Amino acid sequence: MDGYDASAVAMDHGVSIAEPDAAAISLSARRGCRMEMSAPGIGTIADKLTETLEQEAEDVLGTADVRAEEPSITFERSVLEGIPHEAIAE
Repeated sequence: MDGYDASAVAMDHGVSIAEPDAAAISLSARRGCRMEMSAPGIGTIADKLTETLEQEAEDVLGTADVRAEEPSITFERSVLEGIPHEAIAE
């Protein structure tokens, strides 16, 4: 899930496939890569940005949770970091 309409459609489709067989699904959201400051002592901008991106990913997963809970689908959730297709493959 990434918060876009297309991922919501894909989520709903995945749930509709999983529901008849009571299959479990994995919900993943990707957060942006951690950004490092290029100069020492600049402050905590990178940390705050990382926290914000983490919260956005959690919010997206919260929306996905609701979509999966309605038909009582078993699911696990994770927030991934990195290049999307590589993070999912790992």
